[in-house]
Amino acid sequence: MDSAGENGRQSRPWKMQGKQAALCIPAIYIFLLESMGQCFQYNLMSKLHTF
Repeated sequence: MDSAGENGRQSRPWKMQGKQAALCIPAIYIFLLESMGQCFQYNLMSKLHTF
């Protein structure tokens, strides 16, 4: 990390946090949707195999 980057981050902490949150929230949302979809597929397949 260079000193210019450190100074820039300290002078605009809310912008950095907003940017990180904007990137982080969709990633978490997509991850949850994918894991839920995988669980649903797995349950569906196991139900189909039992019948």
